[in-house]
Amino acid sequence: MRRPVAGQFTRDTVARSQDAYRLDRILAALERSQDHLIPALCDMLPEVLSGERDGQPLTTRVLTYELHEAYHAGRLELLCS
Repeated sequence: MRRPVAGQFTRDTVARSQDAYRLDRILAALERSQDHLIPALCDMLPEVLSGERDGQPLTTRVLTYELHEAYHAGRLELLCS
């Protein structure tokens, strides 16, 4: 069987990996992260959100994080189907 390359993982390739985390562990970690992230974002003052970090607007960094998480959520959906 041919070895998968990055971006070509399926439920079967992950199931063969001895290092893969179980989906329930991944989802629990995601839930815990959201329990901290959402309140922190809601409590941020507009002055903070309009600032920069490492040369990027903070709003851009937050959006990048959100898109990154959405990408992984889609990958998880594919693995579960």
